[in-house]
Amino acid sequence: QESSTSFKFYKVKESAPTEISVLNEVSAYMSLSYKYTANTETVDIPSTKEVTDTLNKAWTGVSGTAYTEWSGKTETSSAVYAGQTSAGNEIQLKSSDSTSGIVTTASGGKVTKITVKWNSSTTDGRTLDVYGKNTAYTKATELYNSSTRGTKLGSIKKGTSTELTISGDYKYIGLRSNSGAMYLSSIEIVWETINEGAGGTQEVTTYSDSEFRLKCGVSANINELKNVDGVTEYGICVKAGTKTAKYTSTAKSWTTNEENSIVYVVISLGDIINDTDKLSAQFTVQAYVVYNGETYYPDNDINAERVKTYSVASLVAEYEGLGYSVEHLYTYLKSLNLIEEGA
Repeated sequence: QESSTSFKFYKVKESAPTEISVLNEVSAYMSLSYKYTANTETVDIPSTKEVTDTLNKAWTGVSGTAYTEWSGKTETSSAVYAGQTSAGNEIQLKSSDSTSGIVTTASGGKVTKITVKWNSSTTDGRTLDVYGKNTAYTKATELYNSSTRGTKLGSIKKGTSTELTISGDYKYIGLRSNSGAMYLSSIEIVWETINEGAGGTQEVTTYSDSEFRLKCGVSANINELKNVDGVTEYGICVKAGTKTAKYTSTAKSWTTNEENSIVYVVISLGDIINDTDKLSAQFTVQAYVVYNGETYYPDNDINAERVKTYSVASLVAEYEGLGYSVEHLYTYLKSLNLIEEGA
């Protein structure tokens, strides 16, 4: 199942020689396709599940540079948080005055992992200490008293680490600076909790042999191009940010559809990722030809249809517009960490 868009490719440059005027009626062909194999099996529902709480400056409700005490905050789990922080630069903690920190006053289950995203303003070497116990905290000040702070579970140090895996069974946690001020863009706390559906079974579907393809090609007068003296190469060019990928007519990945006079190539997923690890950037697709050592491209200023600009979002929207489901495509790309949840 495919959606397709065609665009005209006329004379590639004002200076292009008349010998390659056969390109005047060449069109480009593009389509998006996706296929997968679904396998459904019945599995036991696990006795526990993981729930992650994400804490950030907005979540604390604190604004301004003054250290402010807060309490009664919840996120995804059943945990309830209290603390004293500043919002001068993200979540800001300090070790002076023995008052700043974050604690849980109600449990979210068993804590298993803490992950932080350091703000770049934090000095390397600053250390976040993590404490745990099985009785509830009431205030962050308890983290500065050896009889109330609990067991030190470990530390996370700026410039060295961003996470701490916790062993043992601890239902309540506390976070404080070991020394000096620190700034945290976010704190993720993973809780292991009882799965209410445990003891039964459920059907789980997995998808394999997934293939996400962009088929691009040129149609009409392809054979004539081969016979033009001076033409050494032609094909499809993909540009995404600073990246350029060319798919030449001599590449093994080219396929010819004789019935429709279309020559197309399957474009690599990686070639449309723009300078980042996500599929959010726009990319362009256009034909090109190398004539007497010079590469000619369509001039988008003369006719916008000569260069087709796409984003993955626009391709998916076009695909869905034809009534095809992209649920499994979304699941697959998310499993590769190429898209964000909800994007």
